[in-house]
Amino acid sequence: MTLPIADYTFLQNTTWRLKAVYPFLRVKTIGKSVVGRSIYGLEIGRESAPCTILVGTFWGTDRFSGPLLLQFAERVLHALANHTSLCEVEASLLLQNHRIVCIPFINPDGREICEKGAHCAGLDSGKIRRLCGGDTALWNTNARGVDIGRNVDFGFSARRKREKENGLFGPASFGYSGPSPESEPETVALSNYCRQQKVRQAIAFYPGSGEIYWRNRPEEQPEAQQLGELLALTAGYRAEAAIGPMTDSGFRNWMANTTRAFSMDCMVQHRTLTAESYQLLEEMLVVACLSGQ
Repeated sequence: MTLPIADYTFLQNTTWRLKAVYPFLRVKTIGKSVVGRSIYGLEIGRESAPCTILVGTFWGTDRFSGPLLLQFAERVLHALANHTSLCEVEASLLLQNHRIVCIPFINPDGREICEKGAHCAGLDSGKIRRLCGGDTALWNTNARGVDIGRNVDFGFSARRKREKENGLFGPASFGYSGPSPESEPETVALSNYCRQQKVRQAIAFYPGSGEIYWRNRPEEQPEAQQLGELLALTAGYRAEAAIGPMTDSGFRNWMANTTRAFSMDCMVQHRTLTAESYQLLEEMLVVACLSGQ
């Protein structure tokens, strides 16, 4: 099984198909993108329970984390409906005093722009064409050229200073934190949703080569290292301290230092996401949900 390459239509169709098949799934529109596309949160479990939040598709080039999270949600829902197990764990055990939240596409505009072209940016399509020279194949940011994962209200000034030192002064296809913290509707939607929840832990998914980044600044959580190393071991990934560009992973640091949730970045080996590699990621997600109890 290779997970499908997904666009916004796939997200909508899959989300509402799951809702029709499993009525106990709660689908919430947590916000809208710049262009007006809905950002969905799929909630499984008692609404007031503490939760593990799984967020995908921060980058437009990320073709797999959205389908990965939708597939995981469907597997959990199916196991609950049929009273079966997931990775040899009874599905109901994942939801004892716990809730699972999947936000598969936090950047639906970026995914559409990358997959289909600059016209998917709506009123900003001309700017997008200029910024990328007409080639959107490597477009990662939203429809205004802002990186959603870096637009959070934590460490923003220092992050922008480093960007300017590296020659990044405005909207771009990658890495621009925006004109101000939470300037983008996608960031506002995600931040406000997380503030309203009792978040035990959060995992942000990006395309990569198989690492779990667990270190957060400025405060360290010793338990986060233990969890990060456990998840990395389960998935066959590397547990890494934050180095290089991942030092400035704003959402992970914001979650850890603002909500006090354990927060990780999972860099998925998206070029080899076969049935076998999906199974390893599913096992990792099951372990994460169990540890969030």
